[in-house]
Amino acid sequence: MFNPSSKIIGMLGGGQLGRMLIQSGMDFNLSINSIDSDKNAPCNYLANKFTQGSLTDYDAVYNF
Repeated sequence: MFNPSSKIIGMLGGGQLGRMLIQSGMDFNLSINSIDSDKNAPCNYLANKFTQGSLTDYDAVYNF
């Protein structure tokens, strides 16, 4: 049986659309992590884990 909580979704970008995705994912008990260059991105306080980093920085995205 599929257990959604055993999977982690990594989202590049933490804007308003990402925030809406996280809010919908909460209904399904999904774990969603986000990376964005803005420390005050809309996803910052909703994501299970928020990483501040540039989306154009290869190493930052790869490590995320």
